[in-house]
Amino acid sequence: MPVGGIFVESLFGARSRQPLVKLTLHDDDPAKPPVAVVEMPPSKAREIAVWLLEAAESALTDAFIARWAREVFSDDLARADAVAVALLRDLRQFRELTRRAGVEQEERDERDARDKYDRDRPM
Repeated sequence: MPVGGIFVESLFGARSRQPLVKLTLHDDDPAKPPVAVVEMPPSKAREIAVWLLEAAESALTDAFIARWAREVFSDDLARADAVAVALLRDLRQFRELTRRAGVEQEERDERDARDKYDRDRPM
């Protein structure tokens, strides 16, 4: 489905016999050749979709912090900008730490599930 210069479609690989998601990026004119075409398994497409949703939420939070600082410190815009920069820096560090912790937990959960499957599997 087209969104601006981004096109996404589902495919089924004739040779691979696997489901795929195709992402095509265009400049402003979709009549021109694409800038990039990527085919990926649905699991990777879902992972990218989560990244996009997280980035969208982060962008809105960042915008709120910048606006909030300018409203609270409207008499001193240099201070407002300094506060916003400091908060955004700390928030981004926090996001990265929690993202890493989440990835590590997912890896542990996958490993535990594989181990449980191997233990419980009938021989």
